[in-house]
This record gives sequence, C-alpha cells and structure tokens, in this order.
Amino acid sequence: MARRGARVTGVDFSANSIDYARTRDMHNVEYRVADYLEDDLPTGFDIAVLIYCDYCVLSPADRLRLLGRISDLLAPGGHLVLDLNGPGAFDAVGNHLEIEERLWDDFFAAGDYVGVHKTDVYADECLSLDRFVVIEPGECWQLFNWTQYYTPESAVAELAEAVAAIEADRTVDAVVITGNDAGYDRMALIGELGWTDYEIRTRVKAIDKAGNEIIRVGKYGNEDCQGGGGDKKLEGTNIVIDPEIPLARPSGMAVYKDWLFLSDMYAHRVLRCKLKYAEEKEVTIR
Repeated sequence: MARRGARVTGVDFSANSIDYARTRDMHNVEYRVADYLEDDLPTGFDIAVLIYCDYCVLSPADRLRLLGRISDLLAPGGHLVLDLNGPGAFDAVGNHLEIEERLWDDFFAAGDYVGVHKTDVYADECLSLDRFVVIEPGECWQLFNWTQYYTPESAVAELAEAVAAIEADRTVDAVVITGNDAGYDRMALIGELGWTDYEIRTRVKAIDKAGNEIIRVGKYGNEDCQGGGGDKKLEGTNIVIDPEIPLARPSGMAVYKDWLFLSDMYAHRVLRCKLKYAEEKEVTIR
C-alpha cells in the first residue's frame, strides 16, 4: 500500500519487530511500538488490517475490545480487513508432540535450549492450543498460544455481534475465501497447506520415510527480501534481517536434478536454489 502512495502506520508491541520492519526501506510508513489494545493511536484511518491471523489468537473479550478500538480509529466509511484461519486450517491441525534441540531454528532463545511443542485440538469450539516449553541452562519457561478458527458464517456472526455490542455505525460487508480446493485454509489471505513429507513454516525441512532429516533451509523474509544475504542478523540480536533463502509462507517443494524449488504463496514467487554436496569425492570403479 505504501508503494502505491498510501500513508501507512505500522504497529507492533515488539521493538525487535519494528526494528526489523524499518530495515525494509519503505517510504510513507510510520512505525510505532505500541499495544493496540492499550496505547493511544492516531485516528482517521481509511483501512485497518490485521495480518498473520493476529485476530485469531486473542481471547473473545480481547477480540471484542479490539473491534471497538478499531471502530474508533477508522474514519467514517473506513474498512477493516482481517486475516482469519478457515476450516481447512482447522482440518490440518492435529494433536501433536515434538521435542527438539533448538526448536524452530533458534526462534525461542539465542543460546542452547531444548524446545517442547504440544498441540491439543478442541473440535467443538474450533480451537487449538499450542503449548511451548523452553528449557535453557538454568531456566525453564513456557508459552500458551490459543487459536480460534472460523467458517464464513461464524466470522460474519461474530463481527455482526460485535458491531451491535459496541453500538458502532458499521456494517459487515463480505468474507473473502482463499486457499486450497479441499477446504479453504484462510479467509482473506492464502494459508498453510498440509504436507506429509515436509514440515512447512518459514523454513522447509525435508525428511526421509524413516524420519531422518535430509535438509533444512529458509528464514523469514517477505517479498522485499531478495535472498543471498547469508542470514545476516540485526546487531546485538538474534533477528535475521537479510536471509540467505527468504520464505514468508512456503507452500510447496520440489527437486529436479540439482535444483530445489520452493513456492512461496505470500511472496508470490518460486525460489530456485542450487543444491551442492557438503563433500564430493571421485573414486575409480574397477
């Protein structure tokens, strides 16, 4: 939107995330470190956008509170765009347990740690709970991440109830469905696809049928990232600001001869990566 001349305000309560966003060299963007549930923000916006299913991880009370705040921030006739988890995403979630050293490639801590990730699904409420336990030398801590999933009908109903509850002069216009044909994963944006042989996040890990890891590539990077940055980190932090292989939301993987191809639905591109052996040796066959 900023590239098309819009004046944009980006809000995140993480200073590290805002520092990362500022490395993107975007014009017409004002960045603010703030909690959108608590802190004062400017008003008069034409559009408010919540990305990466941010709305879905809030409690019901906080979702209502947030909608009330956004209504106050929007100009008359302004629009709200939400990125929501759809039925396909819920169908892809299952009860799950993984234990791994440096789980998710140093995502949780800069030093050595063991990460435990357990997922529980509550079908009647269309909810999932991801519990993370991070075990560091001398310290152990945990995170609980609840996620709500929606159908078009339940999304419209919740927003309509919120409009009535906050007594706002707003209407619910439409729910746009995107995703795979088997059962749309996201509403408003393309979401995750389920895979058997690959673990898809902002990295790609290929495993063989015995569960042995073959290769792991990728760090987070949106469509502005060109790649080849050697996974350069923001000084004094563990945040990668210039990834070697940037991935926003990988959705497919293929290998042809000595090339690895990765489709990235968020960045709208296919990355071609040259595969090289860590060690090569020529031998004489007699």
